[in-house]
Amino acid sequence: MSLPASENTTTLRQGAVKKEPQGFHQKVINAGSAINQGDFVKFGRFFGIADEDIAATTGTGTIHVGACYIVGAAQTGTSQTFYTENQDVFYDTSDGKFYEADASTTRHLVGVVSRVGSASEATWEFVGIFPTLAFIAAS
Repeated sequence: MSLPASENTTTLRQGAVKKEPQGFHQKVINAGSAINQGDFVKFGRFFGIADEDIAATTGTGTIHVGACYIVGAAQTGTSQTFYTENQDVFYDTSDGKFYEADASTTRHLVGVVSRVGSASEATWEFVGIFPTLAFIAAS
């Protein structure tokens, strides 16, 4: 395969990769229960951490949509270990916890494990799926 002599010699380039930002803040208008600062939030096709308290029903605020998240034991579902790197991570909108399997209609794929947990270290990390997948609208 030979490359064009100049980047301007072909019109076939229809796509490009732009550096993914480390995170951004997405404005939300809450249609559900009150959200506390620091809560994980799935809003439409976005997923992130609430930057501030957001009142129920018509409260507005922002969520920090990032590239990587740290999760502690309190936000991990019962009997979930996240011991496998690159394992899928599902967020359950009904209880606000993370799970290893998509076992209900309220669970949504939000990323893959990037740093595993262990018996002695319950904290684990996952790389988030940036808002490129069309998630089911938040209830």
